[in-house]
Amino acid sequence: MKNIWRRFWRHCGVQRCNGPVEYLAVNSLAASKMLTCGPFTEREVKKANRELHSATSRMNDIQKIDHLTKRCSDLLAEMKRHERESIKNKKRGDQLQKDKDNTRNELNKTITLKEKLEKLCRELQKENNKLKVCQPPAPPPPPPFFRYNTQSSADNALDR
Repeated sequence: MKNIWRRFWRHCGVQRCNGPVEYLAVNSLAASKMLTCGPFTEREVKKANRELHSATSRMNDIQKIDHLTKRCSDLLAEMKRHERESIKNKKRGDQLQKDKDNTRNELNKTITLKEKLEKLCRELQKENNKLKVCQPPAPPPPPPFFRYNTQSSADNALDR
C-alpha cells in the first residue's frame, strides 16, 4: 500500500503530507485560491477535507488512487490555464502601460508646443502695441461718397 501512495505522489511531483485526502484537499483549495484570495483559512481546509473524504470513503484503494489522480490532473490543467491567463493579462497590462506612456508623452509635447505658441503670441502682441504707439495717428477716414442725383428733370417727371 505504501508503494502505491509513493508512486501516486511521485506521479504528482510532490512529497506526501499527512495523507492523500488531506494533501488533495489542501492543494485543490490552494490551486483554486492561488490567484484570487491569497492564504486560505483553516475552516476552508477542513471543509475541503470533509468533501474529499466523503467522496473517497466508499471507494477501495485502487478507486481512490484513480479518483485522486484524476483530481490532481484536473487541478494541474486548471493551474496551467490560470497561468496562461495570467501571462496573457500581464502582456495586456504591459501593452496598456506602454500605450499610456506614449499618450502621456504626446500630451506633454502638445502642452509644450501650446506654451511656446502662447509665448510667441504675447511677444507679437507686445511688438504690435509698440508699433501702434510709435506711429502717428491715422488720418481721419474720407467722407462717405454720396451719389448726387444726376437724372434730368424730365426723368424725374416720369417717375412721379
